[in-house]
Amino acid sequence: MNKVDRTILPDGMVDVLATIGQNVRRLRSEKGFTLQTLAKRTRLSPSMLSLVERGKAGSSIGTLVVLASALGAEMSDLLGDHPRDDELVSRSKAQRVVETADGVSRRIVRNGQHVMEMDQPPRE
Repeated sequence: MNKVDRTILPDGMVDVLATIGQNVRRLRSEKGFTLQTLAKRTRLSPSMLSLVERGKAGSSIGTLVVLASALGAEMSDLLGDHPRDDELVSRSKAQRVVETADGVSRRIVRNGQHVMEMDQPPRE
C-alpha cells in the first residue's frame, strides 16, 4: 500500500479511496474487530489500515483481496457503495450481459447480496 498524494489524483479517484475506506471501516465495525485485530488477520500494520480507512492510502488488488477475506466479504463489497437492503429489483438495463463463445448470453443479476448468473440460449 502506498500513502497517496491526493493533489495529483483525478477527482474521481479520491472518491474511490474514500469509498473503500468507509467500507473497510463499516465491515470491520460490523465484525467487532479493532484495527489491531484486523492487522493481525491481514499482516498489515494498524497504522496502514487506519490510512486506508481514512482514504489516505491506496491499496493493491492483492491487499484488497486479503482485507475482504479477513472481513468475510467480497472484494466488490469494498469497492462499491454499500447496497441498500430494499434494492431487491435488478432492472434489465442495469444488469451486465456477457456473451460466451457459444453465443450464450449470461446476465449478471445482483439481488441484495447475492449474485446470480442466468444463461440464455442464443437467439436464432
